[in-house]
Amino acid sequence: MLERLNEAQQAKLNEALEIGSIRRVYEVLAESASTSDFPFLLANTLNKVLQRAYRAVPDQWRQIVNIATLVDFKPKEIIRMSEADDLEEIMGEPGEYKDSSLEEARETYSLAIYGRTFSVLWKAIINDDLDAIRKMPDRFGRAAARLLNQLVFGILESNPNMGDSKALFHADHGNLGDKVLSETSLTAAITAMRNQVDDKGNKIYVEPKYVAVPTTELEWTLRKLLNGEYIPTDAANAKVIRELNLQPIYCHWLTDPNAWYVIADPGSIDTIEVGFLRGVGESPQLFLKSPGWTTLSGMAVDPFSMDDEPIKYKVRHITKAKAADWRGVYKSTGTVQ
Repeated sequence: MLERLNEAQQAKLNEALEIGSIRRVYEVLAESASTSDFPFLLANTLNKVLQRAYRAVPDQWRQIVNIATLVDFKPKEIIRMSEADDLEEIMGEPGEYKDSSLEEARETYSLAIYGRTFSVLWKAIINDDLDAIRKMPDRFGRAAARLLNQLVFGILESNPNMGDSKALFHADHGNLGDKVLSETSLTAAITAMRNQVDDKGNKIYVEPKYVAVPTTELEWTLRKLLNGEYIPTDAANAKVIRELNLQPIYCHWLTDPNAWYVIADPGSIDTIEVGFLRGVGESPQLFLKSPGWTTLSGMAVDPFSMDDEPIKYKVRHITKAKAADWRGVYKSTGTVQ
């Protein structure tokens, strides 16, 4: 790319890039018959904008999930094993050691492809409208970040079925309540999570760490609870809750104004798994579909010749989220006082 530029032209190109003039960049390339490089040069700039916008959106999803790298699009199994049976005292000589078995459960998901295209028009280049050009990858960078938040928190709201054919939040799973958020209902939720057992009935260690609420009136209720403000019904309980060091998530992606969630530390138990494709990673990708025509005189390809065909770019994000274990999440619908 840009092999046809001499030293003076390269200097002009660098100056055009520095001042941010897209039109001037194209003119410099035209002088050296290198306009075929323009879409690629522009793509590099737009990709930087895309990645910066992607990183700028708070990744609230990250703190409550485990991240996995998948090698392909084939179904991936999340294997959930029970605890080992309790050790028993060995009596007599030589003594008999009893065999132990593990219960196994599976959750399955596959990666999905998400994407859109956008175009850079000839008119925007002629108008030297850098802001308009930059706004497209900026918007799509935010859209990619928004996707991950929507996938993860969407699981909490959509309440999908698990491998046992029951909903993620279900009475049989011991992780569903209906009380409004208060010190009493919050302590009940914490107790329910800590009393979870594995598929064989063995006690397991689950440590509640997060409380997620939508950005509604619930946010202010939670702030008072976690900051130890006086709660008329039980100030003592509020102080105890503060000492648990629960971390709030005031979540823009939760839409139910009443529901609230307690989520375990994903380091203590699987909660939600987010998968990405190996070799691609977590960031969205930007692709160029190069248009243009080659002149009969053998000159360079002109990306804006003849019918002023736009330069088309594609944004692609490969990912998927799946609830891994109901024991690490608790929901209250918040509909009962």
